[in-house]
Amino acid sequence: GGTTQPHEARAGELERLLPLIKQHAEAGQGLLSTQGIHFALPMDFVLDVARHLREGVAMPRGRLGVRVAAMDPMVAHLLGADGVLVEEVAEGGPAAEGGLRTGDVIVGFGGLPVTAPGALRRLVLVGGGSPVGSPVAVEIIRGAERLNLMVTLELLPDAAGSGGSDDESR
Repeated sequence: GGTTQPHEARAGELERLLPLIKQHAEAGQGLLSTQGIHFALPMDFVLDVARHLREGVAMPRGRLGVRVAAMDPMVAHLLGADGVLVEEVAEGGPAAEGGLRTGDVIVGFGGLPVTAPGALRRLVLVGGGSPVGSPVAVEIIRGAERLNLMVTLELLPDAAGSGGSDDESR
């Protein structure tokens, strides 16, 4: 009886999507780089991106509502972890509602490591692999404690013509 593993069943779907993703990236519109940099993305997210591309509909982008900075290498060494320092939390925003505080260090988002502000920004914009409006896991260090928070990203207001301000895109 050959039962097909979920990842094997979806391999054919992925093979059909790769040319579409590559074509979109070559047109300067892609989320993924094809220049030797590899990303681990959940299959459901890839399929959702492909659906949006096929339909010609913009991908909804997420907003966390924090201002972050790169962490000093000495602090990272003392913490024993890389991450980004939360400098400000927007009052009433998704981060505040999810329990993030100024001074927290974000080390993971959606199950992926966060080592730089740009990496966090990209993960937030695409919802961390979850649809915008769904909870996403945010791993932080607060003081000496490592915590896992669930934050529900909100839809980033349309920022046509720009990438939005740094505060709004994270």
